[in-house]
Amino acid sequence: MFLHTKLENRKEPIRIAFIGCGKFVSMFLAQYNHLDKIQIDSIVDLNIDQAKKNCTNSGLDETTISQINFTYLGFIQSTITTIFFCLIYI
Repeated sequence: MFLHTKLENRKEPIRIAFIGCGKFVSMFLAQYNHLDKIQIDSIVDLNIDQAKKNCTNSGLDETTISQINFTYLGFIQSTITTIFFCLIYI
């Protein structure tokens, strides 16, 4: 797979952030433990407790979750490579 090859050749991890941590992100989080060189830097959500619960329910361990910057105010200053907007409009 093209993406897998690109990730293998990277020296630094791709640092990502999610805006919204609901059902859509849960699909990605379920695969996260199998993705080398991708690091979740931040998750922005209005409900931090539920966002952490979604991470746990998707298979992330407590160590991984503790390394994620959870915020509802905006991004923590960092070196984020990619941002995913995962919002549902009602």
